[in-house]
Amino acid sequence: MPNAAETAATKLTSEMGSWTSIELRYHMDCENKDPARPSSYPRTFRITGRYIETAAGQRLLDERKTTDLKTNETTVQIEYSDGSKCASMLRIDTDGTPSREQVGIKRHFYLEDSGSTGRPNQLQYLYVGLKPLPEVLAQAEHLGEGRWLDRDCDRFLFTHTQGKQDPVNRIYWLDRETGVTLRLQYYETDQKRAEDRPYFAWNATSLDDVNGHHLTLNSELLQYDVEGSDPQRVLMDYKFTTDEAAFDRAYEKSMFWPTITKETTVIDTIKNTAVFPKKEAVEFPSTATPIRAVESSGWTDSLPTSAMLLGAAALVVGLLVRRRRG
Repeated sequence: MPNAAETAATKLTSEMGSWTSIELRYHMDCENKDPARPSSYPRTFRITGRYIETAAGQRLLDERKTTDLKTNETTVQIEYSDGSKCASMLRIDTDGTPSREQVGIKRHFYLEDSGSTGRPNQLQYLYVGLKPLPEVLAQAEHLGEGRWLDRDCDRFLFTHTQGKQDPVNRIYWLDRETGVTLRLQYYETDQKRAEDRPYFAWNATSLDDVNGHHLTLNSELLQYDVEGSDPQRVLMDYKFTTDEAAFDRAYEKSMFWPTITKETTVIDTIKNTAVFPKKEAVEFPSTATPIRAVESSGWTDSLPTSAMLLGAAALVVGLLVRRRRG
């Protein structure tokens, strides 16, 4: 007779492998409740996003961030994967006027080189690090039953799931009927878990059926003050709302790669090359090999990655670190 992990893995494999494409449109509202928040940090911000993934490995993540700071700025970050290589595009729109676009070409989608999936909230907790849950459930410790959203769940403890980062404790609450994650508690150490002091807890507020596919379209993530006297004190409150979910749509291949014009700054960390729209003065540490700025009509000579990251590539690669993504 299959055990709890085998049963959940079978159900979740069916859920995750039953579509040719998925598209999500969503928004996330965040409130910073930390009384020690510096005045230069926003108290609230909103991210409006769109995510597409195909069974062929193509991916698009388009997120636009606004804050309550009076800057009239919208940060636009778009992540691409054509199935073999990836790219990031960043720009800042001020009063609706876009800045010059900066594109970075790389091997990893979004921040996945850190060991965490770059998928949005509705899909993120179907993974442990970069691994789909069904592939690794057998490695988890079954902690017994639980109940969330008035549904029976099985609770599984994972450790050492952060890829290149430090090991952590994560408890996944999987819906017994569908295998979908309904809750996740993240602890920094074994001691914090024993004290039930999570660093954050993600909680689905709905489990939805979209054309026969089960998704948590709405949820909330609470980040706690783990070092304070009150373990229930919330420092950050993230609310996730799905505006549209669709499956099995067809998409043009061009959607999964940025449009590069003569005005686009391009840093290619795969080929170790860089293109600037016009000559710019770029200062580098004396130990670094300088990047020679060129006109947009051609590529530069091959360059060491270290030099690129010390200089202009820092404009593109890893510019935005959003949520938790665990």
